[in-house]
Amino acid sequence: GVSPSSSSSARVATSGPLAGMPLFTRLSRLMSAMPMFWKDLESPCAVLGALSDVAARVISDLPGTVLTVYALDPWLRAVAEAEQQDGPATVYYLGQGKTQLQVVGNKLKQEPPCFSGLQALPYFTRTAVAVTVHLRERQFAVLQVSCTGSKAEDMTMRGQTNVSSAAAAPRVLKDMARDEDRRDSQEPPGFTETALGYLQLICGVAGGLLAQMERLKGRQSVIARMRTCMEVAVEVNKARSLLDFEQRVKVKMGTFFDVTSVRILFHDQEQRCLLQTSAVRRQDPTAFGLERGIVGLVARKMQVMHLSSISSSPHVDTTADGLVRSGRPVAPTTAMLVGPLCVDADGPGTSAGGAPQAPRLIGIVQLLERRRKPPGSQAVALGKGSGASNDFTVEEQAQFQQLLRICTYAAWRTWKVQEQAAQLEGTPFSLARLLGGK
Repeated sequence: GVSPSSSSSARVATSGPLAGMPLFTRLSRLMSAMPMFWKDLESPCAVLGALSDVAARVISDLPGTVLTVYALDPWLRAVAEAEQQDGPATVYYLGQGKTQLQVVGNKLKQEPPCFSGLQALPYFTRTAVAVTVHLRERQFAVLQVSCTGSKAEDMTMRGQTNVSSAAAAPRVLKDMARDEDRRDSQEPPGFTETALGYLQLICGVAGGLLAQMERLKGRQSVIARMRTCMEVAVEVNKARSLLDFEQRVKVKMGTFFDVTSVRILFHDQEQRCLLQTSAVRRQDPTAFGLERGIVGLVARKMQVMHLSSISSSPHVDTTADGLVRSGRPVAPTTAMLVGPLCVDADGPGTSAGGAPQAPRLIGIVQLLERRRKPPGSQAVALGKGSGASNDFTVEEQAQFQQLLRICTYAAWRTWKVQEQAAQLEGTPFSLARLLGGK
């Protein structure tokens, strides 16, 4: 910075730990501190840490400042909690508990929110400022800065002059610094509208970085899921029998969708029912009529059905839908995702009557009971499911339909191979015999 009385002199601190060091204007401090944002772009918490450091440098002329960063967005809170190393994070509740503000960063130096709610932002007084870290309508976090220093301490830092540091500065920077320094010297101690503007600028930069990081994390998650889909496709196509196919699908889909129950019911076209294999080897499968439960409804309509809560549908049948099991019962708020395995067995074309050929139903795949994921888990942080309701996301429903198509042709190929093998051997062939392991 440059004093208004002399273009070749700069202010210095005359007391405190910065004694003898030149003081620069907020603009010059902002310009020198902004590269701190680019040091670590791997973690959203690192961006929030850089936000706090840059803001601290910009307002370093105000003594006794305390900076607190609150994570507001659910995605950001999940990431911050996953990276928390020293115990659970501090959370403040605003607006009758509807708004959660999670402290990010140093727990030893933090203050509770000085504002009553998000509608009061930006909050601005002489002793405190609170600004949202946002991009358009998306609010990621809140930066709060409070000042406890006195007017005397603030005026002490304005000090005397020194000739050493400003002589080598270019004239353009000298003129800018002189104008900025004149405004700073005329402003009263405490937070001003100029300081508020600087903090809003810094928060805007941080908001853009967080939005970009979330977008990149989402793309990485999609690529990882696509690779997993390919692994599932390869695995199910290795099946040598329908029983082998069933076990492979249960293992792979259970892991892929984080569910505790994966059921496969095969459609017996002659008996017009759904067959479920028995847990006991070489025992006849259990038959369910097509009029029973969600699985029967999916079989009749040949469409994917998603229930956020099984208690919300009157079509649920506790037995046919697999809700009766030994041990703990299935909660009524459990989510369910059911889809058909349909194939056009005879290829494209029309039937003898001229009507379009109807697809043939091979079976039903049912996903039930998501595993409870902790709020800070990586799956929640990447948007895979919801830590609160454990429901299936729109993305997961689309992936489920893609995997159904893959599983359909793997099951049909396995079915036809077993059927032809039985014909060559001259043994009786039926779906019940195949599922019973006979």
